[in-house]
Amino acid sequence: MTRFTRLCQTPQRGQSLVLIAIILTFLVPLILTSIEIGHRYLELVRVEDALRQAARTAVQTFEYEPFAGNTLSVADEQRIRTIGRNALATNLATIRLLDDGMTPDNTADLTRWTILPDGGTCWDVTLAHPAVCAELVPVLDGLVFGAGTWHPRLRVAVELDHID
Repeated sequence: MTRFTRLCQTPQRGQSLVLIAIILTFLVPLILTSIEIGHRYLELVRVEDALRQAARTAVQTFEYEPFAGNTLSVADEQRIRTIGRNALATNLATIRLLDDGMTPDNTADLTRWTILPDGGTCWDVTLAHPAVCAELVPVLDGLVFGAGTWHPRLRVAVELDHID
């Protein structure tokens, strides 16, 4: 019995190295995948910010005469859509994760614009003043190492700034 106890207690060289190799085999891919997914979500936030800023640019297109008379009125709907689309295409120029074949212009064309000249409801948001709502489902590279495509739905609602 004492011989068995002595064998178990003798230090074995290299045990830590084997354990570290086994742990790193699983830990390194987990960390790299987490970093990759975080990068994808960062790009998604950048696309959403580009959409929000384009909607904000579009809604600030107002008719000057009613504004000078202290009332709010947005410009014609086609002009608002064009300004919003062009602003979005410009804002998307820095996005790197658009899927192959999807340019900023193609992605901006996918946007659905809703113009509310007197306010109204977009999705779950009720707006009291003139507003622009935009919905975009961009085609982005897949979540993990670009495998496949990712189609998140982005919605924004922006009101025309008003002075009370």
